[in-house]
Amino acid sequence: MPDIDEERVRGYLDKSDAFLVVAEADGELTGISLGMQGKADDGAGPPVPGLCHVSLVFVHPDHWGRGIGKLLVAGVVEQAGRRGYHRAQLWTHADNTRAQRLYEGSGFVRSGREKADDLGDQIVHYELASLPPSGSVTSRHEELRPTF
Repeated sequence: MPDIDEERVRGYLDKSDAFLVVAEADGELTGISLGMQGKADDGAGPPVPGLCHVSLVFVHPDHWGRGIGKLLVAGVVEQAGRRGYHRAQLWTHADNTRAQRLYEGSGFVRSGREKADDLGDQIVHYELASLPPSGSVTSRHEELRPTF
C-alpha cells in the first residue's frame, strides 16, 4: 500500500467507530476494507444514525480476479450489520470501472452524486439501501480468511 494510504488507514483506525476487515492468503496480507460511522455533509457533519461509510477497499494487484474484493465488501457489510448499521455508502473514482463493477455486484447502487475529491479527482457515490440480515453473508474462501 502507498505510504499516504497507510497514514490514512492509521488515522481512520484511531476513530472509536472504525473497524477493519483484513484478507490474508498463506500468511500474506492480500487486502483490506474499512467501515466507520457515516456522517452528514460528506463526513464533515454529525453522525447519521444507521449509516456505515465504507472506505479503503484495497486488494493487492497480484491477487486481483480471485474474489477477494467481493469477500472484503461482504465482510465489511456483514460487520456493519452486526454493529447496528442499517445501510451503507461509499465513494469511488469515476474512472475505476473495476471497483464500480465490484460494488454494483455487491448490491450497491450509484446515487447520482459526483464531486471532486481532495486531490481533484472525480469520484462517484454509491449506496446500499439496506444491509442483509446479520449472518447471511458468506465470508469463506478456500485460501482466504477475512479477519475482523
